[in-house]
Amino acid sequence: MAKVKTRFPRKALLGYQKSGNNQSSKISENKMLRMFLDFLVEEAFKNPSSLTPYTEEMAKEIDQLLKGVAID
Repeated sequence: MAKVKTRFPRKALLGYQKSGNNQSSKISENKMLRMFLDFLVEEAFKNPSSLTPYTEEMAKEIDQLLKGVAID
C-alpha cells in the first residue's frame, strides 16, 4: 500500500480571505488548492471504497446546473 504524506495531516482548509495584493492572493489560492488536494489524496488512500467514478450522467447534470453561469 502506498504511503501518503500531506502538508497538514487530517486537516482541510476550506476558505481563505483575499488580500488586496493580487500576487499575494494568487499565492494564497495556490496554497489552499494544494492543501485541499493533499487532503483528498490522503482520504482516497485511507478509504478507496468511498471513491465514486465520474460518469457522463454526472457531467450532464453539472452542465445543466451551470448553464448560464459565468465562470472565471
